[in-house]
Amino acid sequence: FFSIFALFLLVAGVISIASCERVGTMLFGRISLDNTSVSEVNLLLQMSIDGGIETGDRLRTPQNSSNYIRGVLWAISVGIFGGSILAPMHYADDQGLMFLPSFGIGAILTAPLVLLVHFLCTKEVPAFHWKEALLPGISSGVIYNAGNALSMMAISSIGYYVAYPILQCAILVSGVWGICLFREITNRKSIIAFFIGGFTLLMGGLLLVLSR
Repeated sequence: FFSIFALFLLVAGVISIASCERVGTMLFGRISLDNTSVSEVNLLLQMSIDGGIETGDRLRTPQNSSNYIRGVLWAISVGIFGGSILAPMHYADDQGLMFLPSFGIGAILTAPLVLLVHFLCTKEVPAFHWKEALLPGISSGVIYNAGNALSMMAISSIGYYVAYPILQCAILVSGVWGICLFREITNRKSIIAFFIGGFTLLMGGLLLVLSR
């Protein structure tokens, strides 16, 4: 029961972080027009006339809503594939860092396949922008594989069912990057809701460790 409750907190924390704008509105209420200037009211009215709906920090038009739904579906797919990345390691005779070279070979073989699927779906060859993307891409690859190596060490030490749910706390780090660096969320209520979800996520991870 303790483990189930910990997993529930993890899921609740992830949902709260991913939906921090809506959660912030539910917890703290919508923007009050009593303290809104006439020009701001006129701007909101014009947005509604133009077909946009103000939600949280960004204007969501019907087209943006479609992109949002598509993004959510892609994110769910990432969760399914990402949560299963290291599951095949269970069937290897030996586990740990010795699994990393074959993992890299799989990544190398998959990259051209992804580009082929992209071309078949869009009939366009993606622009690679070597000059702008080479160094950031290599840096991201190094960080990503460092995380994979540590994930393998963690799974070898404490098991998949404990280690991998805790590793999903990475969503909290990604969210902090989004708030502090990319300024994707600026509304104070949404940020508070985000950190409430982050605290819930961390508590779930802690309880999962203690339940072992």
